[in-house]
Amino acid sequence: MPTYTGDMIRKCRTEKGLTQKKLGELCGIADSNIRKYESGNQNPKIETLQKIADALDIPVNRLLAGKIISRDELKEKLSEYGLTHLVPDTEEERTVLENCKKLNETGKKEAAKRVEELTHLEKYTK
Repeated sequence: MPTYTGDMIRKCRTEKGLTQKKLGELCGIADSNIRKYESGNQNPKIETLQKIADALDIPVNRLLAGKIISRDELKEKLSEYGLTHLVPDTEEERTVLENCKKLNETGKKEAAKRVEELTHLEKYTK
């Protein structure tokens, strides 16, 4: 019986042009489990969903519960697993993180240097 989460995993996987096998390889999960998640025969744990979301380069809440949940709800769900650090505190942090995911390794290093530079300018610090 299909589920929202399973349907979203399938949708996002196919949008990225990935097979179940390739997605499994990217996130360290057996492709048989990916099939079970997509078909709704098994529900992934939140840590597993995070691995899948990372492999698909999407926020984990896109895969959750059939609805968009708030940042606070997501933090609460992730707190059980000590993963609240994965949730950006502000819209600006989310934007920075999402854009960094689009960069190659060289771009990520350059972005990190520039953010570090901003932390040394008084007008940009708390």
